[in-house]
Amino acid sequence: MVLCSQIAVIFCYFQISHLSFNWWWRSFYTPGSCAIYFLVYSIFFYHTKIEPRTFSNSFSIFFTTSLISSILLMMLCGSVGVFSCFIFISAVYNQRKDE
Repeated sequence: MVLCSQIAVIFCYFQISHLSFNWWWRSFYTPGSCAIYFLVYSIFFYHTKIEPRTFSNSFSIFFTTSLISSILLMMLCGSVGVFSCFIFISAVYNQRKDE
């Protein structure tokens, strides 16, 4: 989670420095994109490591749990990114306001 917040803050800083102030969704999708990697790896894992006995039962259970897990991972990492960017931007603007 620390890595997610650091990546979100770095990309948020780059976006703010280029005077693009619509940082909310990008700070959610940047750390949340690791869920795409998780879903792609679960597809790769299913096709290379698991030998299904019956196609429909193992396929549906495995990919349903993988899809739900990747959605939850995206929500978790994305919310960490948004909150860390909000804290960062609040600190930056409070410091600038003091000057």
